[in-house]
Parts: sequence; structure tokens; C-alpha cells
Amino acid sequence: MITKTVDRIQIGDLFAEDFTIAEFDEVAFTLPINQISDPVETTYGFHIIEVLNRQDARHVTFEEVQEEVEEIMMEEVLYNLMNEQVDLLWESADIEY
Repeated sequence: MITKTVDRIQIGDLFAEDFTIAEFDEVAFTLPINQISDPVETTYGFHIIEVLNRQDARHVTFEEVQEEVEEIMMEEVLYNLMNEQVDLLWESADIEY
């Protein structure tokens, strides 16, 4: 059986050289704009990279990223609460095999 998972992740302004693992950086920072890479193997699996544009690195103010930071933090809180609930359900479950 072959299982295929497709996740499209837009890293956007957070993606900077030396921010990810070397195999990923090597392709992402040499691939021409509007090109799609061959599969890239990393310790996390296989990836296909598409470079849509490039911007010079810059410092941003907190105000520029505040909404995104709040959203990420809220997702983390919800994720942790969900995992706590799953753990409680497992502990209280009466599973017979």
C-alpha cells in the first residue's frame, strides 16, 4: 500500500537562509524564481519546493507581525488543550482487547 500526503506550506517572510535544514536551503536558495524543484529528501521526508519570489532580509517591528504571532500562539494553546483532553479520555477509557 502506498500512502500519499500532500501539505502545502507557505513559509513566506519567515523563511531565511540557515533557518531550515541544509538540504532544503541548498535547493530553495539556488532554485530560480517560478521554478519547481525535483523531490528533495531531508530527515523529515521528501519535499517539492516552488520559489515564487525573493526578498532581501530585513528587520520587522512587532506591530508588523503581532497578528501573526497572536494567531500562532492561540493555535499552540488550542493544540495543547486538545492534547490534554485526549490524554484525559485515554486515561478514563475502558478498552478491552
